[in-house]
Amino acid sequence: MGARYLILFICLAAVLAGCTAKEQQESEYEGIKEAIFACNSAFNTWDGKTHTICYDSAGEKLFDEPYDVLNELGFSKKETEKLEKEFKQGCFNEVLFKDLPPSIITEAILNTGLFKDKKICGNIDKNTYFWKHINHTYTYSIKHTGAGGNFRGYIWSLEVEPYTTEGIAVEKYPFLACDSFSAHKMHAWTLDIKKEGNMLKITADNISPKEPEDLDSEGMNRIAKNFTNCSIKYDYYRISEENTYN
Repeated sequence: MGARYLILFICLAAVLAGCTAKEQQESEYEGIKEAIFACNSAFNTWDGKTHTICYDSAGEKLFDEPYDVLNELGFSKKETEKLEKEFKQGCFNEVLFKDLPPSIITEAILNTGLFKDKKICGNIDKNTYFWKHINHTYTYSIKHTGAGGNFRGYIWSLEVEPYTTEGIAVEKYPFLACDSFSAHKMHAWTLDIKKEGNMLKITADNISPKEPEDLDSEGMNRIAKNFTNCSIKYDYYRISEENTYN
C-alpha cells in the first residue's frame, strides 16, 4: 500500500512540475506578448515538429518554439492571420528600388525609370518587396527552388493590385497588357501573365534541370517582335512571323 501511494505521489509531483514549467513558460511569453509584431509557423525537418517563430517590429526574433505558442497565448484566429500577414508583408527594412535583387522583372518588365529612386519595403526574409504608386500596391517576390531534385533555379513574381499597367513596360512589350499570356524556352525559362480578378500577376522563372538560363532582353524582344494576339502561347524555339501556335 505504501509503495502504491509513493508511486501516486511521484506521478502527481511530475504532473505539478510539468504544469509549473508550462505556467512559467506562458508567463515568460506573456511578458513579451505585446512586443509580438509578426509570426510564422512552419514545419521543421530537423526535429519533425511545427515551429512558431515570432518577431518584434524591428524584425528581431522573440522566440522559436516547436508548438503553437499563439494558441497558448490566447490569440484569436483573426489575430493570428494578421501576425502571419505581417511576417510576409511587414515593412522591416527599406531599400531603394535600384538596389533590389536583379531579375527580368526589375530590369525590364517594370518601368525602372519610374521607380529607380523610390524607397520600398522588404519583409523579414528579404524575399518580398512592396510599395505603393498612385494607389496601387506592387509586390515583388523571389523564391529559390532547389538544393535537391533535378530542377533548380529562381521564381520571380510581380503582383499589382488593383489591376493597372501603370509602371509596366507595355509600350515596349505589349504582351504584358494581356489578360492571359505565356511564353517559354524549353528547359530554360518561362514567362506567365495573368489578370486574376482585379490583380495583375506576372511570373518568370529559370527553373531548369541544368544550369539555369535567365529570360533576358533578347528573349523579351523576340517575343515582342512576333507578338500578334493575347491568345497565343509562344515557344521560343518555334517563334517566327509565320510560325505561331496555340
